[in-house]
Amino acid sequence: MSRGRRGWLGPWVAALLVTGVLMVLAAIIGALVPTWWSGLIVVGLSSIWAAWDSSRIGLRRYKSQMANEPVVVLFKCVILWLLCFPWYLIIRQGIRRGLVPLKQSVSP
Repeated sequence: MSRGRRGWLGPWVAALLVTGVLMVLAAIIGALVPTWWSGLIVVGLSSIWAAWDSSRIGLRRYKSQMANEPVVVLFKCVILWLLCFPWYLIIRQGIRRGLVPLKQSVSP
């Protein structure tokens, strides 16, 4: 296995671990506060954090299907949290490691 491919394994494991911990947290909140919206607390707060963080790191400057405005990141994470939140964490880690290229600007 090449070094570049192995470099992406860490973010996948970390993203799935964080997502799993958040799912357990949602289950605990659901047990303590038995309402239908208890899981939405975790989904909502983590999605808001992803949107805020995407603005902070300038996600829209990078080549990725996740590279959008923060409000779009928020909606993606809220609607498809189980898929988009781990995906955001993986892209974020790739940006931090310098593995995700910037979009090329097109001059008029």
